[in-house]
Parts: sequence; C-alpha cells; structure tokens
Amino acid sequence: LERWTRLTDKPFFMGDSSLSVPSARAPDPYGPHCLSQEQRAERFSRMFNDLFSRPCYVGWSWCGWMDSWKDLQDNKQHSGLQTPFGEFHEPMRKAMAEFSANMYTIATQKYR
Repeated sequence: LERWTRLTDKPFFMGDSSLSVPSARAPDPYGPHCLSQEQRAERFSRMFNDLFSRPCYVGWSWCGWMDSWKDLQDNKQHSGLQTPFGEFHEPMRKAMAEFSANMYTIATQKYR
C-alpha cells in the first residue's frame, strides 16, 4: 500500500473486500476461503486493524450483506454477514462491531 501511495501521491481506499466460508449451499464463494466463521472473523480483525493503522489508508466498502447461495447464483456465491433468513454469522458480527467501535483509535495510532 505504501508503494502505491508513493507512486500516486494519493491515499488508498479499498472499494470491495471479501472473506468467505464455503458451505453446501455456497460451494465456491468469492474471495479467500476460510475454514469457519471464527477464522473469517479473526482474519477480518487482523486485516482491518492492520489496514486502518496505516496513514495512507482511508477506508473500505463492504459488499454483500447477505449470503447468496448456488441455487440463486450459479457461478460464484457471496459470503455475507447473515444468511438469507436474517441469521447473523455471529463471529463476523462481533468482529465488525468491535472493529467499528475502535476504528478511529486504530487509525490515529502510530503505524506498527
């Protein structure tokens, strides 16, 4: 990220991000695959704590609030924050809530 910032003299904004957990109804979701929602939440926390601690990083957009399943989307599926029935993937909900509550503190700390 620092290299791109030096080359462009611009801050970095990630337009989309994804971590997924394959399942029977979503066998090939977009993004890096995790073994469980717990692993997905841990990777999310590590990645976004690192990103937001960088002075060149200004934000991200989250795409895909709800899971999409193979019977609705033939090619690839999306891993959301909840099932199509509104059931949250609790580890991800907790990780995102904790990160959001600390985002500005993380961003103002010196880069590690």
